[in-house]
Amino acid sequence: MSGACTCFIGYGGASCDACAVGFAGASCEFSDALTCTAHGVVDGSGACTCFIGYGGASCDACAAGFAGASCEFSDALTCTGHGVVD
Repeated sequence: MSGACTCFIGYGGASCDACAVGFAGASCEFSDALTCTAHGVVDGSGACTCFIGYGGASCDACAAGFAGASCEFSDALTCTGHGVVD
C-alpha cells in the first residue's frame, strides 16, 4: 500500500480535493466532454465556451456562419467571405 489516492471521476489532485482537468463545478459535476459535447470548455457554473465553429448552450450545433459535420466549413474561410456555406 502506498497511501496514494485513486480519485473518483471528475476529481483530481493528490488528495482528490480539486476538479480533474476537463471538469468544473462545486462538486466537479460539469465536464467538457458531456456538458459541452467535447466541443467547448465548461466553467464552474456549467456554462460552455464553445470552440471556434461551434455554438449553442452545449456546443452541440454549428455557430452562425459555419457548416459541416464537424462545423469545419465557414463563410469567411471556405467562401472567402464572398458566399455562404451550406
